[in-house]
Amino acid sequence: MSISWLTPWVYLLLPLPWLLAWWLPQIRVSTWALRVPFLAQLQRRQDANSRLWQAWWRHLLAAFVWIACVSAAAGPVYLSKPVELPYLGRQLMLVVDLSGSMEIQDADFRGQKLTRLQAVKSVVGEFVQARGRDQVGLVVFGDQPYLYVPLTLDHTLLVHQLNQLQARMAGNATAIGDALGLAVKKLLPYRQERTLILLTDGQNNAGTLSPEEALQLAASEGIRVYAIAFGDQSIAQEQQGWQSLITAQGGRLFQASNLAELQSVYQVIQQLEPASQARWWQAQTSLSVWCLLAAIAAWLLGALLHGWQSRHEASLKQ
Repeated sequence: MSISWLTPWVYLLLPLPWLLAWWLPQIRVSTWALRVPFLAQLQRRQDANSRLWQAWWRHLLAAFVWIACVSAAAGPVYLSKPVELPYLGRQLMLVVDLSGSMEIQDADFRGQKLTRLQAVKSVVGEFVQARGRDQVGLVVFGDQPYLYVPLTLDHTLLVHQLNQLQARMAGNATAIGDALGLAVKKLLPYRQERTLILLTDGQNNAGTLSPEEALQLAASEGIRVYAIAFGDQSIAQEQQGWQSLITAQGGRLFQASNLAELQSVYQVIQQLEPASQARWWQAQTSLSVWCLLAAIAAWLLGALLHGWQSRHEASLKQ
């Protein structure tokens, strides 16, 4: 909670009356001296100045009215505590292969002692943590697919679950079609931007649904698919047949044979699918009217005091 100003530069006008009083010739002290060359007139002016202390409030009230008017023009607003709007970004489902081949240590990984699955955990974990306000879920597959983590905003939990994955825990085969089908099914209830990212290092050799059928279903539902062939270059040949089905909704096919290339792929996807950020709303209450009311109140007070002083001086003369 705080106070802000819409046009704070208006406060530059504050010294304007005093600057005018200094610059205008008719109210400069030197000009007064020229206008009162005679002693009697000078004495009357000195007598008038001697009574100025009785009207000090006039100057204070005039200054207060001017400051209040300038403050109203500056647009002061009271800002309430920011509130996060109920907003959901993309629904993003990760589909990760856990077949036996994910235990392989490729040549590029041996120096770091990483299996394909360990490389996936490292790269995908960083990708998930950067997803902002996107809901992210995880489907894993081997002989058959499993919804390992439902769509969630708790990215820390998802990364923790990702790090618990082990090759072969869903079987030794590669049911790509069934995994895609399950991921599409879990995305169907949502109507925001939906994205599916498949990562596999093998060819479809299990399950009842072919990858082509699952991709057709995804395309018909407007779900964007990114497919990553990881490891052996030969698996990319099967995925070339998916090209038209994936690109129908703006998706892409990728090939990564090592950790560095896998990191580059996910960086590209991060750019193609920017993370949704939290949206905040902060109520603004204008305070200008209170500044104007204060100026009016000060002006009325000045008028009342002036009237009282005039009556008081008139009674003294009588």
